[in-house]
Amino acid sequence: MKLIFSALSSLLFTANIASAQAKLDEPTLLISQPAISQNHLAFVYAGDIWLSDRNGKNPLRLTTHPADESAPAFSPDGKMIAFSAQYDGNTDVYVIPVSGGQPKRLTWHPSVDRVCGWSADGKRVLFASSREVANGRSAQLYEVAIDGGFETKIMEAQAFEGRWSPDGKRIAYRPYRTAHIGGAGWRLHRGGSTPPIWIIDPAINAWEKIPAANASDTNPLWLGDDIVFISDRDNVAANLFAYNTQTKAVRQLTRETVWDVRNAASQGDAIVYEVGGRLKELNFSTNTSRDISIAITTQSPQARPQYKDAAASTTSAFLSATGKRVVLTARGDVFTVPVKDGSVRNLTQSSGVRERDGMWSPDGKRVAYISDAGRKHTLVLRDQAGLDAGKSYSLGASAAYFNLLAWSPDGKTVIYGDTELNIYAINLDTGASRLIDNRGLRRAISVSFSPDSRWLAYTVFGTNFFGRIRLHDFTTGKSVTVTDGLSQADNAVFGGGDYLYFTASINSAPYAAGLDMSSQER
Repeated sequence: MKLIFSALSSLLFTANIASAQAKLDEPTLLISQPAISQNHLAFVYAGDIWLSDRNGKNPLRLTTHPADESAPAFSPDGKMIAFSAQYDGNTDVYVIPVSGGQPKRLTWHPSVDRVCGWSADGKRVLFASSREVANGRSAQLYEVAIDGGFETKIMEAQAFEGRWSPDGKRIAYRPYRTAHIGGAGWRLHRGGSTPPIWIIDPAINAWEKIPAANASDTNPLWLGDDIVFISDRDNVAANLFAYNTQTKAVRQLTRETVWDVRNAASQGDAIVYEVGGRLKELNFSTNTSRDISIAITTQSPQARPQYKDAAASTTSAFLSATGKRVVLTARGDVFTVPVKDGSVRNLTQSSGVRERDGMWSPDGKRVAYISDAGRKHTLVLRDQAGLDAGKSYSLGASAAYFNLLAWSPDGKTVIYGDTELNIYAINLDTGASRLIDNRGLRRAISVSFSPDSRWLAYTVFGTNFFGRIRLHDFTTGKSVTVTDGLSQADNAVFGGGDYLYFTASINSAPYAAGLDMSSQER
């Protein structure tokens, strides 16, 4: 195997990444964290702070440092932008004029300082910092003067984010980070990690809670007597809602269904928000929204065609039946590499398409892989020399992600799984796909064909979290469990004759987080 990876390490190939320079008539995607003033928009694109007109025209990059900048916020007069940046190896608060120039650093603490907004008079920047909080999911609110000096803590209450009311007397804040930040698996989470939004008057320690619905409420904004916030309480997607502090009523403003509303900011009656990598503007008075088209044309060194070492990005490797070549997946392409002598072949050479899970056919003549061409996963079979265009197979209407698991010894069936824990079999002669089973628990999966291709052995998990071995008979289409479910069984492999080998442990206990008998005291 050392020879295999040595061969790939010497391979440099042209990345062929699609140019990031958008055409003038095409909007740029992946725009995030908008801010709005009377005359301008600010947003984050490619880790930098950008400025444009209110209609998205004339975008201009304000920051060019290699480190990431985030959380832009306009001063009340619209002349300054506060933001957080990871300069000098730490995340701190900076300000920069809208006319550009050298950013001015305002905080120096080794903790992460995230910009939330400004004081009502525009003399101080409001930010959240966990410098005095042991809980990694929360922080406290501080202010720092734009002229510099020591930071001032607003209140002892924990707050992950917050914003001052227009009169500077109250703060709407969220006490701690929601569960879904940084983990897509927590989308529409319901449970203990769904903090409400609180409104507090720090001077008299009076507070109220925006009516919660066991949902994730974030990003509070003040618009007169209303607080607009992002919530997924409609059980469809995260949208904008408004809470009236006088009537105590909550109403829904936007009705996005495909993408979540991620970040929002306001100025007057206008609310600008991010959804699906684009920006939209909502008129709060009329409750009508419009798309903001932003076309960014700029030099992007990361996107220019260039040579890359693919070895460090290898995600899968399978030895051929002859033992002479290996199929590798790296940087979104499928390669075959000689074990000793021969040429390296890039079978796919696709730009803007990701191929993965390269797998040899049992006879070593073909290679199978998953492709996301056309924004949909398909199974592709092609000659191992890469001389044909390949044949594509539909993997069904599911919106899940798929991965290849096994190829039957007779070459007629491919087993694949999806992120919804289903196991499928696809007949390569007819293209028909059918469901075999559901694994029941998100654990590593292993499957094995019998030598005659009649049986498939695989692992499912019961309600006690124990793995149990099942056999699927392709002749009858039925599955049967062959272990008792009272011990941990996994890794089934067919041996010679009629024997099935697997690992099992009779001295382990139920576990939910990778724990075994050591979890008994819990």
